[in-house]
Amino acid sequence: MQFAPRPGDPAPRRIRRIGRLLAVLALAVAGIAILWVFTGIPTPVATAMDDALWAPCPAQYAAARRAIDSALADGYVLRPRTRFERAITCGSERRRRADFTAPTPSSAPHAVSDTLSFGVFGDGPYYPWENSRYARLLRAVDRERPAWLLHVGDLFWRPCSDAMLSTRRREFEAMTTPVVYVPGDNEWTDCHTRETGGFEPLERLAQLRRTLLPDATHALGRTPMAFASQADQPAWGEFVEHRRWTRGRVVFATLHLVGSNNGLTPFLARTSAHDAEVARRTQAAVAWLGTTFDSAAAQHAGTVVLAWHGNPGFNTSTGARRGYEKVLDALRARAVAFTGEVLVIHGDSHQQHVDRPLVAANGAPLANVTRLETFGSPEIGWVRVVVDTVRGTVVAMEPRLISKRALIF
Repeated sequence: MQFAPRPGDPAPRRIRRIGRLLAVLALAVAGIAILWVFTGIPTPVATAMDDALWAPCPAQYAAARRAIDSALADGYVLRPRTRFERAITCGSERRRRADFTAPTPSSAPHAVSDTLSFGVFGDGPYYPWENSRYARLLRAVDRERPAWLLHVGDLFWRPCSDAMLSTRRREFEAMTTPVVYVPGDNEWTDCHTRETGGFEPLERLAQLRRTLLPDATHALGRTPMAFASQADQPAWGEFVEHRRWTRGRVVFATLHLVGSNNGLTPFLARTSAHDAEVARRTQAAVAWLGTTFDSAAAQHAGTVVLAWHGNPGFNTSTGARRGYEKVLDALRARAVAFTGEVLVIHGDSHQQHVDRPLVAANGAPLANVTRLETFGSPEIGWVRVVVDTVRGTVVAMEPRLISKRALIF
């Protein structure tokens, strides 16, 4: 038996309203699910603290604890650090235990300490759903006010258009923090494919220099920052991206070494002009590396910091790293003769880590050469590096990974 509703009975109207409300809630849940698919499932936050390992240095523990507490509010995801990274971050006593600090010239007293920090970023964003994290990263860097942000290349994935280059230029120019940019392969070397726009790589290199490196001696951004450039030398006038600057007893330099075996990877339209470009750029990089170490020795510097884009394949066979071999040979020779630390910073492999990959002629690791590689897509993050400009040493390397969503529950 069926019961028909009486005329004027409000029950059907209430049922319809409840149905509409449930439909709206279902759509909201579906929307959040779709948002998480494109922006990333919420990542659990793991604090990188271990009381026992920090026991010898309570001051650094307190500073790190404060940094982590504030970082959580900024949407960072802090991964547990390796023992090597903890040793570096923990200060001079732990750096000695890790054999990180190299001898400093006795003629340069270091009773006083003065530190500065700078940021390292690269290899992103690649996909549209990474853009919001990238924007938050730039804001986070400006909030922390490092002395500069070092971008080690790969501003985007594709296309290699003028519009993409101009967009990145506007973003950097809007920052309070000075931006020191080093070219990556995605901006020019790899632009020959159909997916990237089918460009001529050498034409893209020229456009890249015009757009992102308009002034060889000044950084991008609203805060002035000046440096020397290899382009000031008539023999190397085109290399506006080769820069050098000094802060106390720390000397910094950028080199144009890209991924794709430093531009040697074959492609269909490759000509002798592309090979000649690689040879000349490598020659310029070796010369700039040499004058950088000469400058460091003359100033009794305690640390030389070198930055470029490409992973040079420290641990690969000679043939696989042919595009970097001359630079690595020069770096090895100079590092052996240098009495201080050498920090090599690069991107390209998208795996943030710290190690000592360069070996001497006898196969032993060079204890004074450290490699820092920054994050890369799909991870969007940066590394805060702290140096003591009086002692001329690296004090800390602090990875800052931006979380995959900004929603807070």
